[in-house]
Amino acid sequence: SDEFQTELRAANPSSGEMIFMRKCSSCHDHEKTGGHGKGPHLWNLMGRRAGSTPGFDYSEAMRNSGHTWDYATLNYYLTRTARAVPGRSMDFRGIRRDAVRAKLLAFLRTLHDNPPALP
Repeated sequence: SDEFQTELRAANPSSGEMIFMRKCSSCHDHEKTGGHGKGPHLWNLMGRRAGSTPGFDYSEAMRNSGHTWDYATLNYYLTRTARAVPGRSMDFRGIRRDAVRAKLLAFLRTLHDNPPALP
């Protein structure tokens, strides 16, 4: 939505990093030279087809989801993960507040060799 895109453009990646560390880092590594944990490595997530990172054992639901991770699909997924990918292994309900998701996406954008432009 236009409202979410406005939130995203205004979001502070440093605030998003704090959200990531609190909600995501116990399962996901975000360092460029990192690797898989309980969840897949998130460096270069943007533009990646869901369930496609070599060396990680994704659920069949994630492999077959048809998602390619961009701002819209990540926003949809992180709002309510069960709705976005029924049958996924990731035990995370989602983040209902737009402002919190926008900050998280602003941070995830920085985890990339060539960060995609903001929408």
